[in-house]
Amino acid sequence: MKPLKNLLNYMGITEDCKIAELKEKCYLNSTSNLYVVTNPLINELKECEIQDLFEENVLKTELNGKIFEKSEKDFIDTRNYGKRALSKYVWNNYDNINFENFRPLLDAIDQIVTKYND
Repeated sequence: MKPLKNLLNYMGITEDCKIAELKEKCYLNSTSNLYVVTNPLINELKECEIQDLFEENVLKTELNGKIFEKSEKDFIDTRNYGKRALSKYVWNNYDNINFENFRPLLDAIDQIVTKYND
């Protein structure tokens, strides 16, 4: 949530009630047609990247003898694959992947589109 927190500070959104609303709804209407959308926090994480929404079995999938590593700092080319390879895996195997943790994010986008079109 650090980049998001920086964005909110830059936008002057510092009130606890607005931040609580963002956490609850996964979106916040900043001004007329400008919205901030965020990933839901799952599994008691304090920060959540989009790939954290996948179940552990997806994130632990071994590809060509390598395991997924989202952190650039901890990434070792001979042992790990990154977000691009993960996205290709998801694209090719989406029928067998549970996307339930993405529902709050997709619902938030749906609510924004619905409000905007009203």
